[in-house]
Amino acid sequence: MKDLTISNKIHIPLISSIVVGLVLILTSAYFSIKDIEHNVLQSEKENLEVYLKNQLSSKLDIGLTNAINIASNYDVIEALKYDNRAFAIDGLKKLVSVYKENTYFL
Repeated sequence: MKDLTISNKIHIPLISSIVVGLVLILTSAYFSIKDIEHNVLQSEKENLEVYLKNQLSSKLDIGLTNAINIASNYDVIEALKYDNRAFAIDGLKKLVSVYKENTYFL
């Protein structure tokens, strides 16, 4: 380092420290972005799991309600009692038309 001028003795360490600092800042920013991305994805995953669970629960509740309604339907009970398939079909057609008119599930 005896051959270097005073200007070079100042500029070389200064520029190398700026480059090292820039590399450290970029590395830190990269890992911070990755961490933020992971946190956002994890949060979104949890939100979607809760949403899916609620939707599935709602579908199961609707299915259970429909099963109870069909099981207590007079036409279905009478059709099973007298083994009359046509009577059951007519009764269920009426039930489906009521569902279509009054709900958005079908």
